[in-house]
Amino acid sequence: MLLSVIFPMVLVVLGYLGYTESFVAWLKYHVEFWLAL
Repeated sequence: MLLSVIFPMVLVVLGYLGYTESFVAWLKYHVEFWLAL
């Protein structure tokens, strides 16, 4: 029972962290691109 509650939460946290990392990488790319102009 406890596992069925914790497991989805872990997946959500991991997905959120992965999404945040890719967003930060995307943001860095654009900042560097505009600074290079």
